[in-house]
Amino acid sequence: MNVSKIHADVVAVLQQNPDKVAGRRAAIAALKLGLAQELNPPLPRRRRAWFSTTQSQTTSAKGGARVQVLGLDAGELRFEATAHRYEFHPNAKLFPEHRGHHWAWSKSADDAKRIRDYLAKCEEHPKASFKNEREIQWRLANALGRKTPALRNLGPVKWHGRATEIGVSINKKGDIGTGNIDLVVRRGAGGDRGYLVFEVKAPGDTNIEAALVQALRYASALHVEANLGSAANRANYNAVFESTSTAKLTIGAVVVMEDSASVRAKASRLLAQYWGTTGDSPIDRLGVLLYRLGAKGTLSWDWLPDWDARQRRPKARGQAPA
Repeated sequence: MNVSKIHADVVAVLQQNPDKVAGRRAAIAALKLGLAQELNPPLPRRRRAWFSTTQSQTTSAKGGARVQVLGLDAGELRFEATAHRYEFHPNAKLFPEHRGHHWAWSKSADDAKRIRDYLAKCEEHPKASFKNEREIQWRLANALGRKTPALRNLGPVKWHGRATEIGVSINKKGDIGTGNIDLVVRRGAGGDRGYLVFEVKAPGDTNIEAALVQALRYASALHVEANLGSAANRANYNAVFESTSTAKLTIGAVVVMEDSASVRAKASRLLAQYWGTTGDSPIDRLGVLLYRLGAKGTLSWDWLPDWDARQRRPKARGQAPA
């Protein structure tokens, strides 16, 4: 497997399914209109709870978000226009005893206590863990662009002020379907700007090749959907991805994986090999962002040496970094 073949395979599958691609482009166009409308008040914040926006809420200009606690889908925050407030709806599938319940996120001391008690219950759920892949994903989104040296000049694409997963029309196996990009990340400063597809993997996952292929497939699908349509389509994607440009998106692929000696060795070998097989692929950067997970859930970040996707790769294709 190589970068050029991965890209060619994705293009071939999408060319055979033009309706699927057209559907994704239509969804982005609708999302652009939704984002252009005046949304409800900014989403609230809460320590140790992460909020991710959904396309359906944003296209209809309704404030709202999914709420995750230690990787657990805790419920949904919805803006209730009649009451002019956000209300929290707990996940009744995980906690059937709360079916039909909803509580005011603010303006009610009693409801605030119910929410705190419920979120504390979520933290005790067997599936809730600081090692959960989704928890690491949202903590990374929150950390991008901050003081951590490895994360400077990076920022997640956001809808309604919160990070989100972004769908493409191919799944991780390379078949037509729906794949969710964990994070689309804006990179660069000045005139050197672009986007990176981040694929986040849970602690203990060492299959760097599968993760890299998945990230490359999603990046290639995003290139087809965003760049190979009309100028209006390109403008839609730029707007949704928080840019005023109408140019083609430059897209790279990044794997985010727990740091280990074996991952470093395999990743260095694979990326050097893959970079020599880019051919006609438009994917302009490859990278591996490594994390270390502390005993209490603290995270530290670093790039695989020579494969920091914020930096340009050698101009001559087939030449690995020195």
